[in-house]
Amino acid sequence: MGFRYLAVMISMVLGFGLTTLCGGIGNLVQIRRRVKLYWLHSLWVVLLLVLHVHLWWVFWSLRGVADWTYWRSGLMWRSTTSTRALCSSAS
Repeated sequence: MGFRYLAVMISMVLGFGLTTLCGGIGNLVQIRRRVKLYWLHSLWVVLLLVLHVHLWWVFWSLRGVADWTYWRSGLMWRSTTSTRALCSSAS
């Protein structure tokens, strides 16, 4: 697999995670009068936003790798999908 194919697929998964987080933030803003904001949840959401950006920059720094083995791409997939799963738990 080449970097371009992985970049598209991983960008889509990270985009889905960011969409989930932003949707959760939007829902929280809409019902802000009915719920109490908890600092730990806010910290968790900010941490996940930073983690998404960091994961993308780490992946982008690997663009010079010429041969992508299943092992390397599997590590990227594992970290990307686990980050996406964490976003589902935070929103």
